[in-house]
Amino acid sequence: EVENLELYTERDNLVRSMHTALKECAIRGTHLSKCEHDYKIALSKFVLTERAKGTPATLIKDIALGDDEVAGLRLKRDIAKTSYDTAKDAVNVYKLNVRLVESQIEREWGLAKDE
Repeated sequence: EVENLELYTERDNLVRSMHTALKECAIRGTHLSKCEHDYKIALSKFVLTERAKGTPATLIKDIALGDDEVAGLRLKRDIAKTSYDTAKDAVNVYKLNVRLVESQIEREWGLAKDE
């Protein structure tokens, strides 16, 4: 009986942690979107500037990757993406752990009913 209560408490703690992770995922997703936006704007401006200079179109993308501003914003975007993906993975881990604890609760209640 006490063990069942501990399982319920564990499940409740996992659910709370999952909700916290979901909120964090939303925050990181918003940050990722802003970083993506900033990177795309800088890249577009760079491409337009290079086109105006007469730089061959086939080289512009490669040159843009070496530009300090564009490369820095791309790095921030990539870091934000990794951070967002990590938060999504954390949510999925919590979901899985909640399911495992719920399965254990069901098994224990099933055994208790059979006794």
